[in-house]
Amino acid sequence: MSLPDVVAWRIARAVDDAVSGLLSPDGKISKDEADRRKSVAQARMAEVDLDERLRAVVLVADANENMSDFAQALRAGLNNVAVKCAGRASLMNSPHDIRQLIEDEINRAMRVAQQLLNEKWAMTCRGEPPDDDAGAEADIGEEQLETDE
Repeated sequence: MSLPDVVAWRIARAVDDAVSGLLSPDGKISKDEADRRKSVAQARMAEVDLDERLRAVVLVADANENMSDFAQALRAGLNNVAVKCAGRASLMNSPHDIRQLIEDEINRAMRVAQQLLNEKWAMTCRGEPPDDDAGAEADIGEEQLETDE
């Protein structure tokens, strides 16, 4: 007998030993094993159901939607940075002042996007339906943000 034949025989024997208690004499899964698998599946479903009711988990689709909205709000805010800074920066002479202006506008865009994410996430955690108008705050005027700081 060659070494590959011995290895193949040992693997086949190990597989047979491993599944021998799970299969009925006709080679199908035994009733006991089927009942055990059903019980395990029911316990897992009950645990997931409880986690959902306790708001310990969220649906992946909800998380994806919230993060997509956040990314869109952030992108819109960052796209506006160049427009807002171009005119003002052309009147400035100090590189430090120009840098501060740009940083302020980037931080503003981040705050608006973060506020949107916080509001949408809170709605998701409370189990409320998505509010398509929740993104309307992304257009908060500069004067309102300046008073918030």
